Amino acid sequence: MKKSAVIFSLIFFGLVYGDWEWSPIRDHGANGVVLEAVHFFDTLHGIIGGMYSTTGQGLMDGYGNILVGPTDEIGAYLAHSNDGGITWERRDIAGIDVIYDIRFIDRDTGWLAGVNWSGSCGGVIFKTTNGGAAWDLVYFDTSVNIIHKIAFPTPLEGYFVGATKYSNPSSNCGTYFNDDLTVVGKTSDGGKTWTTTVLHDLRSGASDIFFTCADTGWITGNEKLIRTVDGGNTWNLVSFPVGAYSLFFVDGKKGWVGGKRRSIYYTEDGGNKWDIIYDVSSSLEYEPIRAIHFVNDSVGWAFSGGRVTGMQFSNKTFLIQNGKAKEIIMRDGLFDSHNWRYGKRVFFVGSNHGWIVGDFPIVIRTTDNGGFPQPVSVKHGLRQKQTVPAQFVSISNRTLNLRLSDRGKVDIYALNGAKLHSLDFAQGSHIHRLNDLPRGMYVVRATSGAWKQSVRMVVK
Repeated sequence: MKKSAVIFSLIFFGLVYGDWEWSPIRDHGANGVVLEAVHFFDTLHGIIGGMYSTTGQGLMDGYGNILVGPTDEIGAYLAHSNDGGITWERRDIAGIDVIYDIRFIDRDTGWLAGVNWSGSCGGVIFKTTNGGAAWDLVYFDTSVNIIHKIAFPTPLEGYFVGATKYSNPSSNCGTYFNDDLTVVGKTSDGGKTWTTTVLHDLRSGASDIFFTCADTGWITGNEKLIRTVDGGNTWNLVSFPVGAYSLFFVDGKKGWVGGKRRSIYYTEDGGNKWDIIYDVSSSLEYEPIRAIHFVNDSVGWAFSGGRVTGMQFSNKTFLIQNGKAKEIIMRDGLFDSHNWRYGKRVFFVGSNHGWIVGDFPIVIRTTDNGGFPQPVSVKHGLRQKQTVPAQFVSISNRTLNLRLSDRGKVDIYALNGAKLHSLDFAQGSHIHRLNDLPRGMYVVRATSGAWKQSVRMVVK
């Protein structure tokens, strides 16, 4: 892996050089794939989704609209990796033309969502129970123009956000228009059946959704921030200083929202009070924070991007540490301001192994938190045994903080002995959130080679 020589302390005018590397998607040529979603089960095995174009014309402009050439063939792009994202193997999936989101609650059970242009246009959701080896259609609705993001706080309760043709049935399929309204879907049976609600105050569709538990969730859309505390029965507007675009929570209290002007806000009381931790110029109205992700409760990454004027774009990457944000220069000009590329989704396994996908036919990856390694980093490809014994570093509420000297497994049991989850982990350090567990007491049993340990976990 090529390493930047400046990752340790080189700072010019507040700019820091980050160390990420990437792998090209070789299907359909250099410009033929746009990626929207990424999920990794451990440091080696992952899945990505988006769309492909045979000519490179059927991609998205800086506003997120699909541009289709007269001879263009487009379709959903789905691929798996078994080596940490270095190489990818494409998997065919029928009945969907763009994958906008992928979510898993364990190694086997997950959902993907997007839009189907074939025949009658409509939003679609697929479910897998075997880690993505096969996908079954569980939802198709022609009244929904697009399903943009999904969230499953528990194995049974899930939500989606997208746009509806409620106000303009002739809206182009799969794109947002100013007269489209946000639609929220909810399931209480793992995706078998869904109910939908149209939010008349949110036009142009929603940009992000995040649930901290089955009842409490957030949506950003049309530069607004809304919240539910009753499982989506009612949604209330939250007073917020700027237009809101993206959000991420590490628990029910601590969260971040990315907004206009590259602004980043933080709450530690569940959203009652928001403090700004980064803001630049009021002139950057069209450069919001489009993606934000935290690897633990003090370290995160954020990506801004948008059209400034005409064909001029401005795109930035930020590292957030202990309440302060620094602009990071990605080596080899990945997010140069002359193009419209920006990160759309970030996913981490533990605090050091991460992947970025967005408006480009490559997967960006790191094994050391982008050149800013968190404690006990284990690089991909390091096979020798570690001298640190396998052990739990800490376990509290819904968070497992695990350190392993070899590959291992964590099983979670109810007190009646029923196994609820079985998780596989690679060698190294891992922080894993168990957001789908209801309140109660559980037994967590970890194994790694001959080492075994069982502890009790109380979810409050």
